[in-house]
Amino acid sequence: MALGWVPILVGALTLLGWQTDSYGLKRIIDSPIPVNPATSVLFIMLGLAILRPSFTRIAAPVIGLMAALKCCDLFFGTEFHIDAYLFANDLAYEPAFPNRMAPTTTLNFLFLALALALRPGMARRLFLLLTIIISLYTLTAYAFGDGSFRGIGMFTPMALITAITFLAAACGLWVGGKR
Repeated sequence: MALGWVPILVGALTLLGWQTDSYGLKRIIDSPIPVNPATSVLFIMLGLAILRPSFTRIAAPVIGLMAALKCCDLFFGTEFHIDAYLFANDLAYEPAFPNRMAPTTTLNFLFLALALALRPGMARRLFLLLTIIISLYTLTAYAFGDGSFRGIGMFTPMALITAITFLAAACGLWVGGKR
């Protein structure tokens, strides 16, 4: 599954960007929003689950738990800040605003974790379709240059490369989802 390599490469390159403090590698594509390091780690896990179905037993619960904790932060005001542990000092000094996982990114990870946990069928395809819709929504916003369209309210918008990576991962699971 060639599409499984996309999240692994994006995750590894963006983590390298955070490690080396490389503006370009944190974003890969010229975008005002860098990929959050927690997103990078989850992308690597997601890619491994696409390439190695046996890894799904580990990846689905970890991705789902991290997404659920972030959802609790967003919707219930808890302070888990699961997306702020890696490179915490660097995240606090991003020029525009602190880099946090976008709500749309969080939802996509939650939907993909559910899709990984489910057997092939309509429910799995529904979660994959929701991920594809959110990703295309974000890509459309970037294509038309509408910054307000990319995010939800005052929250960090999804990075451009993140939307592309989610689209590739969801399509990879859709076409390779015979397991």
